[in-house]
Amino acid sequence: MARRLLHPLRLPLARALVEAAVAIDFTDVKLVDQVSRSIKANHHNSWQRILYCRRHHRLAVAGPAITDPLASQQNFQLMDHSSQFYFLTLRKHACRLRYIIYQMHRGEMSSKDLIDNLEYAASILESTYVDSCRLQVEEQIDQIDSEDVPEEVRKWLALTFTQSVNEQHQKVSFKSVANAIRSGIRFDRLARRSMSSGLDIVPDNVAELLKNINDWNFDVFLLNELSENNALKCVSMALFSKYNFLNKYKIPMVKFEAFLNKLQQGYSKHNNPYHNLVHAADVTQTAHWLLAQSGLVECLTDLELFAYLFAAMVHDFEHTGHTNNYHVQSSSDYALIYNDRSVLENHHVSAIFRLMHDSSQYNILEKLTKEEIRQFRNLVIEIVLCTDMSTHFAQVKDVKQMITSDEEIDKTKALSFLIHCSDISHPAKIWPFHFRWTEQLMEEFFRQGDLEMAMGNPISPLCDRLTVNIADSQIAFIDFIVEPTMIICSELLAKLLEPVLQAFDSGSGERPKQLNSIDDFRMSQPWMKIIPENRMKWKEYIAQQNKLPE
Repeated sequence: MARRLLHPLRLPLARALVEAAVAIDFTDVKLVDQVSRSIKANHHNSWQRILYCRRHHRLAVAGPAITDPLASQQNFQLMDHSSQFYFLTLRKHACRLRYIIYQMHRGEMSSKDLIDNLEYAASILESTYVDSCRLQVEEQIDQIDSEDVPEEVRKWLALTFTQSVNEQHQKVSFKSVANAIRSGIRFDRLARRSMSSGLDIVPDNVAELLKNINDWNFDVFLLNELSENNALKCVSMALFSKYNFLNKYKIPMVKFEAFLNKLQQGYSKHNNPYHNLVHAADVTQTAHWLLAQSGLVECLTDLELFAYLFAAMVHDFEHTGHTNNYHVQSSSDYALIYNDRSVLENHHVSAIFRLMHDSSQYNILEKLTKEEIRQFRNLVIEIVLCTDMSTHFAQVKDVKQMITSDEEIDKTKALSFLIHCSDISHPAKIWPFHFRWTEQLMEEFFRQGDLEMAMGNPISPLCDRLTVNIADSQIAFIDFIVEPTMIICSELLAKLLEPVLQAFDSGSGERPKQLNSIDDFRMSQPWMKIIPENRMKWKEYIAQQNKLPE
């Protein structure tokens, strides 16, 4: 006799157990008996229904496999905080889907029943993912919950680097980008390119300093001083010249310079101590370093490299000098426009594309094809939105999974993570740079705190200039955010380089001069030495402050 999929019982756990048994062997009455006995004591109604099914030697349903929201909530409450919940739920729907396939092969399921069952399975899997994200956030917060970390610093870490559960979602993969990894690697591409004349317009001392753009501790502060507050413009010109973007994408130098001038004006709009054009120049140069010095630049298409560096350049365009939480709590225009979600990041990327869309004078993408613009825009949007610090732990989790998986690396997520690393990298730079960046960031925080106080609102963590211990906050930032992130960055780069080195070892190409092996790469990461040194400097700073006068 034909069997239809078991209708969901009002008691979800019983339903899950019975359906698992049914899908494994729906003719095994003994197995159904065993499952029945396991739930008899606590689920009387389910037991009666199973007895009925057993007596008739079949499993019958009265309608499609759809559950109501209340039943779904009961399911979560029943198994809350239990590792078995995830296993049972996922196992249950794997069984359900296999049984659907069986019925389709036999022609026993209508299209309506198929849609109903698939929608139900999808809704439960989505709910399972959200709950998993919640537990992941709780685990990360537990790591921060240390007695050695001051209460205000813990609040700041939790507020800045985590999301509320309803904000968590899996980013959509852009297949056009993820599938663009070449089957073969083009070697010596940069050496064969002709250099444009972009650097001819900068002073000699600036051009000389830009020769060091491949250094980890490149001095963007000196560059900004020598270039008279044009650090971002100079770094961008140097990199567009290095990678031949002006020739490749037919960008007139006049238009490119006009775009850069407008870009710098946007970064200077609010006169921020930290989120300004110098920070953008620093992030762009660091993002370039992570690709160029590792050899990974050879693994990207020209368009991906263009989008990657462009995203670094524009990632804080027109930053207001306030946090996302400030905008949400004050119901600012930005928060209202972007519905409290990644408020600043949405504005940064929206405003820069609006600038190019509204005026041909600044549209450096004018000569790209429609397909190139689509791919470019998708990748830039994804990267910039991932600079929202509240996505930090979700990104770390995704990258850890990619590193340990045998599957191909998701290039979009990898590039987004590298920009995120660049964005928080100042504690991984030498002490004079790190200390100066810290001073400027804290001043920006304090200005927000002053504004919150004037408005009569609660002062955000680390924003009260009268109470904050800067050294404690930086030690916690290093311990819980920066150092673990840079370690994962190292592992990601090593993972990405494996196929590159395998190609060299197989004789299909010449090995880059800067890289001989994965082990050599791991030994040459400058941040592994600098981060502990900066942590020690802050501890010495605290000790000096606590030293009693003689």
